[in-house]
Amino acid sequence: MGVAPAAAYGWRRGGCEIVGTTASPLKPEGIVFVWREYWSARSGAPVPAGVKVELTAVEALRLRVRPAPPEPQ
Repeated sequence: MGVAPAAAYGWRRGGCEIVGTTASPLKPEGIVFVWREYWSARSGAPVPAGVKVELTAVEALRLRVRPAPPEPQ
């Protein structure tokens, strides 16, 4: 199965990416918490647990994520 951009699933709202939190370290795979659910996820680089990540694509039932940019203060 191919990789589909997250937007293809309607998972963009007002131009903002969907943001979740890593529930376990991603090395490069692990678990993230998005929309009150736990999902298998993959990242291009290791991400520690407890870090905000944004959804970039969907691979079957696995999410592709990357660290979310820092929030403006």
